[in-house]
Amino acid sequence: MSKEVHFFATKADLEKGLKELTFTRNVKYVRTGLFDNKEVPIYTSFSEIGDFGINHSGNHISESYLVLDQNIELQIREVHQQRGGLKFAVDQRINGSSIVFWPGGMHKENFLICGHISTSSKENISLELYKDFRKKVLKGFKKIGSYYCGPEALQMKDKVRFITMGVHQDKIYDLKI
Repeated sequence: MSKEVHFFATKADLEKGLKELTFTRNVKYVRTGLFDNKEVPIYTSFSEIGDFGINHSGNHISESYLVLDQNIELQIREVHQQRGGLKFAVDQRINGSSIVFWPGGMHKENFLICGHISTSSKENISLELYKDFRKKVLKGFKKIGSYYCGPEALQMKDKVRFITMGVHQDKIYDLKI
């Protein structure tokens, strides 16, 4: 059974909880996806991620990070390509002690894209990490419908669209505050 929570947050909204998390857990962040080689950057802090808080795609399924305790070794899977060659996948499939974090964030000046925290793992370490991460990151957020909204995000409610899927979706799908 997977667990997932959706939220709207600015970089500042997320920083507060992520900094608090560092007092109780040492985690690392690794960009998810398929890569040309096994050498993928591992960030020991969210603050090392240069574009943190910015959503480049305008879609809620975009930049995401595998989050693991620092003492757990990252597993990278080889993916043979149909046309030949090899790619390397960073995902939760063989990293059962992890969670996945989509920070969402600002897209251009007019759109705040939702983020989410999830795990599809049943491992205790993953479930504990999910619980800790969710609790710290969403502390002080207000629940609106099935979404949590950060304090700074709420201050922007009259200036930006709260995008639940993508910027090209009809406004009827935006979160209404």
